[in-house]
Amino acid sequence: MVRIDNAPVPDVQSHRKVGLEIEIAVGSGDASVLKATYPGWSRHCDGSIGNGWEYVFDGPVLLSTAKTRITAFCTEVKDVNVHQRGGFHVHVQGINYSKDDCYWLAFLYTKFQGVINNLVAPSRVGNTYCRSYPPATFSRGVAPFIHNVCLTQQDKPTRYAAKHVTGRYRTVNLNMMACANEHERSIEFRQGSVSKRFGVVWGWTCFLVALTEMAKFHDKVRALPNTCSLEAMLDAIHSWEVASGSTGVTDWVRWRHAYLNQKPDDAELRKALEAIAESPVGLYGLSRKIDINLAVCRRIIEDLKRQALIFKGSGSAYRASYEFKAEADLLAMVAVAKTKNTLAAVAAVPAEADRPIAVAGLTQPPVPEGA
Repeated sequence: MVRIDNAPVPDVQSHRKVGLEIEIAVGSGDASVLKATYPGWSRHCDGSIGNGWEYVFDGPVLLSTAKTRITAFCTEVKDVNVHQRGGFHVHVQGINYSKDDCYWLAFLYTKFQGVINNLVAPSRVGNTYCRSYPPATFSRGVAPFIHNVCLTQQDKPTRYAAKHVTGRYRTVNLNMMACANEHERSIEFRQGSVSKRFGVVWGWTCFLVALTEMAKFHDKVRALPNTCSLEAMLDAIHSWEVASGSTGVTDWVRWRHAYLNQKPDDAELRKALEAIAESPVGLYGLSRKIDINLAVCRRIIEDLKRQALIFKGSGSAYRASYEFKAEADLLAMVAVAKTKNTLAAVAAVPAEADRPIAVAGLTQPPVPEGA
C-alpha cells in the first residue's frame, strides 16, 4: 500500500499561545512563486536558506487561530517545490512557566530524544542549528542546569536582548525565558522538519505544546520509567491526554513514526519506478511526482538502486534500468490472449512487449530473456 498523508488531527487543551517560523527554500527554483504574505504570516529574509524566505506568524496566537493560519498557509504553498534546507521553529508561550519547569521540559525532551529523532527528517538530527542536550547535562539537578543556561542572571528587558543570553542552537532553546516581561517569554523548539503539509505542521506544533504542558508536572516526569522507547513516550503522552482532556497527540506521534520509518513496500517501489521510467527525474522531482515525503522518497530510491532497478544518470536524475510497463498494461495483454484463445493474438501484440518488463516481485530484478 502506498502511504498517504492521512495524519490524525490532534486537539490540545492549552491556553498557551504559539508562534511559528517556517523557512521555505526552493533550491534552484523560482522563489517568486512564494507570495509576500499569507493570511496571518509575514515574510522575512533568512541568510541560512539561500534561495527562499522565512515565514513567521504575525504575533503569537492561541492554538485555535494557529490552526486556521496553518491551514491557509499549507493550502497556498502545496504546489511549491520545498527543499529540505531550512527549519521549522515553534515558539510556545512561557507565561506561568518557572525556571524549574524549563529544566523538566529540557529533561523530558532529551529523555525521548532518540524517539523524537525518528519523527523528523534525518537532516534535523545532529544539526548544528538544533543540537541536542547531552544527557549528562541533567545529572547534577535543577539548579546547576538553570545556572548553565544563564537563567539565573538578571532578566532582560526585551526579547532581542534575551536572544543571545547563551547558545540558542539547541533543540529546546530557553533564551527567551530570560525576558523580564512574562508575557514575552517563550520556549523555542528548533528541531522540526520543514514541511508544506498541514498534518505535519499542525501535529508537530500540538506535540510540542503537549510536552510543554506535561513538563509542569515534575513528579510525573521524575517518575517516568527508565526506558526511552516509543511506547514509553506514547504512554506518558496518553496519560497527560486523559488528564487534560486533549486528544490525538498519541495517535499523531504513532502515525508520524510509522510514516517516516516504515520500510517501503512493493506498491511504493512500483509507483516510484513507474514515475522514473516515464521520464528521468531527481529526488525532489520524484517526491513531488508521487506525492511522498522527501525522507521516505530517499529510502525508496535507495531500495530501487540496491535492487538495480534504477541507476543515477547524468546530473541528479535517476533512470529506470529496464523497460517498465504498468501492471495494468500487462493484464490487458493477457486478457486479449484469453479472449482470442490463440497464439496469434499474442503474436499481434506490438513487438515492444517482448522487451524486459519490471512489474511485480520488485524484491528481485527482472530476469532478461534467454537467461
